[in-house]
Amino acid sequence: MAVDLPRKTAVLLAEDDNESRALIKQHLQQLGYRIGEAVDGPGTIHEASLGDYDIVVLDLGLPGAEDEELVTRLQRAMPIPIIIYTGNTDESYRITMLNAGADGYLTKPASPADLEANIRAVLRRGQHAGKTMRLEMGEIRIDRYSHRVEVGEQSLELTPKEFDLLYFMASHPDRVFTRDELLQHVWGSSAEWQDPATVTEHIRRVRSKIEPDDRKPYYVQTVRGVGYRFNGKIVQGA
Repeated sequence: MAVDLPRKTAVLLAEDDNESRALIKQHLQQLGYRIGEAVDGPGTIHEASLGDYDIVVLDLGLPGAEDEELVTRLQRAMPIPIIIYTGNTDESYRITMLNAGADGYLTKPASPADLEANIRAVLRRGQHAGKTMRLEMGEIRIDRYSHRVEVGEQSLELTPKEFDLLYFMASHPDRVFTRDELLQHVWGSSAEWQDPATVTEHIRRVRSKIEPDDRKPYYVQTVRGVGYRFNGKIVQGA
């Protein structure tokens, strides 16, 4: 039985072995999970940056990326829970990956059923943590677990990446971020990989939804010649 989340649980399956990936995908889909796929490091970062996944199942040794760097970049992208699913049984490497930010480490040949049990366990931990991950300032309330944003009595519709951008900036009130820094922290990317105009467009969209007057933004402010900041003090609530 799949985890009871507000929407169908989305798993990014990063595995370069076609047979193994197909087997896991079939098992998880039968349990009601929604599956995305990647076969190398850049593809994994790209998929994760779309902001549409609840968890990543990551094989080690993917082409195009070092393992530890890949885990670190994935954490910057969302951050997003990561389960390492690998044939590498070295204890020191397991510790390295967990210290890098992975939430679980499962060694093959563990079955797809074992993997699914680990996914449920990690997501349950995330649910409990998410109950305290609400930010409030004035009329704005941002709930990271439910991906809900409210202004006064109105519930807003934000895309996953718009939400990630707003939550990240609101988590660091009054700190100025350049577009390159926002690409790194929110998209897990860089100007070499992605056009910084992506940030500008998402800032515009967020303003159009949360600002009383997006022509004179109060919350998401432009610091001319530098970047953007979220204006005000955030109170973290339960």
